[in-house]
Amino acid sequence: MAYRDPEQQKRATSTWQQRQQKESRIALVALLGDKCVRCGYDDDVRALCIDHVNGGGTAEGKRYGWTRYRVITKKVMEGSEDYQVLCANCNQIKKVEAKEQPKGSVPPGGEGSPKPLE
Repeated sequence: MAYRDPEQQKRATSTWQQRQQKESRIALVALLGDKCVRCGYDDDVRALCIDHVNGGGTAEGKRYGWTRYRVITKKVMEGSEDYQVLCANCNQIKKVEAKEQPKGSVPPGGEGSPKPLE
């Protein structure tokens, strides 16, 4: 639907894209097994992440933008094993272990991070 007001058009398009992205992500999580491959967590789909087995998720997200889940779904359906589902905790642990932290960030337990409670 076209709007006369460009700002209203932008908001409507953004809302539609967000809904499409959410639906595509949920379908992709289901396609990949609906649970964390490391610990088995499956209580809440919002806490499940699509993990790139060999890294590269940030670059792929920038390349494909809001359509990335559709692109990944197509790759998985064509037989790609480059993706897996991890819960948020396991995904963060994997990033730390693989040293995939963004430049300038402090990994948990690294210099400058808060000390654990005793």
